Amino acid sequence: MPIFVERYLLPVLVTVTALVAVANPMHWKWKSRAVGSLAVCAVAYLISRIVHKYSQSQLSANSEKQEPNAENQWLFIPPEVTLEQLSKPFRDSHYTDIQAAAATKHYIGKWIRYSGRVRNVEHSSIWFKEGEGDSFVLASAQFEEKWPEHLSILPREKRLTIEGRVDTIAARGVILGNCEILNES
Repeated sequence: MPIFVERYLLPVLVTVTALVAVANPMHWKWKSRAVGSLAVCAVAYLISRIVHKYSQSQLSANSEKQEPNAENQWLFIPPEVTLEQLSKPFRDSHYTDIQAAAATKHYIGKWIRYSGRVRNVEHSSIWFKEGEGDSFVLASAQFEEKWPEHLSILPREKRLTIEGRVDTIAARGVILGNCEILNES
């Protein structure tokens, strides 16, 4: 809804205001056009404030979802569960993608500790590859904006232990968000 208002409704209101004020299709006097333009601007301002407040409430609701549970601890996936096991339902021929998503949805939002060798580093993410041949799984560890300088000096094949929240699980990979590096060896 906010994107519709921002990208469509507000530009339409601006266009209508400009047309009414300049073209004067209804042959209004200048005073009426000025009052009409101000009224449309006031409506646009109110809509933008409502959209802004709605967006802020959505952001705060999303950040509350990322808070720790009642015991003030993050919910971690057990260490014996591997990335390959997480994505296995997507590679299983007995599951459709919808069924695989349903089978793995309880892992989404949970935290996992992962150790592996750096495959590639991008601006704010590290790519890992687990396994060889047809049974490989990629892991993308997404870091916050404070990490790129540190990530830029990491060499390929460096062994890291990271901690991150499972954001997405797919056939060939897992995307981890809000990651932090725990150990470099």
